[in-house]
Amino acid sequence: MAARANVYEGSVYMSRYLNGTWGDYQGPIESTRFSIKSNSTQLEQISRGRGTFGQVSESVSIQQPADFSVTFTEGTAEVMAMGLMGTVGALSQASGTLTAVTVVGVLDAWVPLTKAGLTGTATVTNAAASTTYVEGTDYLINRDLGLFKALGSGTIGPAAATLKLTSTYAALTGKEILGGTSSDVRVRFMLDGRNLADGALCQVLVHEAVLAAEEAVDFLSGEFINVPLTGRMKTPSGFA
Repeated sequence: MAARANVYEGSVYMSRYLNGTWGDYQGPIESTRFSIKSNSTQLEQISRGRGTFGQVSESVSIQQPADFSVTFTEGTAEVMAMGLMGTVGALSQASGTLTAVTVVGVLDAWVPLTKAGLTGTATVTNAAASTTYVEGTDYLINRDLGLFKALGSGTIGPAAATLKLTSTYAALTGKEILGGTSSDVRVRFMLDGRNLADGALCQVLVHEAVLAAEEAVDFLSGEFINVPLTGRMKTPSGFA
């Protein structure tokens, strides 16, 4: 016997439209909202007749675009890129060595190096390589980010001194998000669902949704990050 109520669990799959083509479906992606709201506009003919003035003589509902909302709780690179209205690119750095590269040491301020992921012990000298400075006393290095700071309390001086730095750096691979590069997010969705009340299966297909970020992505909220997107569903060519 079929259940008399519905409460669904479901897995969300998505395909994003980028650079003129639809990507492969990715998923399942953890989500806590997958909602569709149908809309219509009511047109009414108001009578001006004697004895019926102000009454509705005819009414017609005109279908309008449906609203679509999805909230992702799984922070994949692709999900985070959509929350930041951006795209995902490849991040790649081969390992190697910075050998006596020139660094302009600005006292008590961080300056970027040409590589991130520095490893091992660094050597920093003056331009003539006649003086070797001491890390922690004369300068600091943020190895993960590839940042260098000359300390005003040390012996480097004067401000904006020309230095030479030698250090190895590690190979880095991953993904980078280029935020703010998309004015909208166009996505296809599939929901593979099941009614917990009776086990009946349910599949929802969204042929195309044009979405935008609903709220800011707060990296320091102290809570799990959710990525809510809202917009309208579109009827692509070839679909009724």
